[in-house]
Order: sequence, then C-alpha cells, then structure tokens
Amino acid sequence: MKKEIQEEKKKIKESYRAQIDTLKGEIELKKKLHDIEVKKTQSNLDMLSEEINELDWGMNSIKHQLRGYSEISFTNYLRQALTS
Repeated sequence: MKKEIQEEKKKIKESYRAQIDTLKGEIELKKKLHDIEVKKTQSNLDMLSEEINELDWGMNSIKHQLRGYSEISFTNYLRQALTS
C-alpha cells in the first residue's frame, strides 16, 4: 500500500514537472525583461538629470548676467541723474 501511494505521488509530480519547468522559464524571461527595462529607464533618468543640470547651469549664468546688467543700468541711471 505504501509503495503504491509513493508511486502515485511520483506520477503526479512527473505530470506537473513540464508545467513547473515552463512556468520557471516564463519567470526567468520576465525577470530578464524587467532588468532590461530598469536599465533603460535608469539610462533615461541619467540623461534627463544631465539635461536638467545643464539647463540649471545656463539659468544661473543668465541670472548672473542679468544682475550685472541691472547694476550697470542702475549705475548709468544714477550717473545721468547726478550729471543732469
């Protein structure tokens, strides 16, 4: 009786083995695809971050130039006001 149960158990295991292997393969494939997507997304984020840093640097440069222009304009205004 015990031997029959063990053999029945073995048959059940073997009948599901192909399905288990297929599911394991699908899981591995999905993991690889996910890893590829994560790498691609990280690359896109890195590029966007670099673009943002460049834009930020450019904005700071323009702000600095505008500050200098404002100071020169104010100085010229004072000069004209005092000499008039």
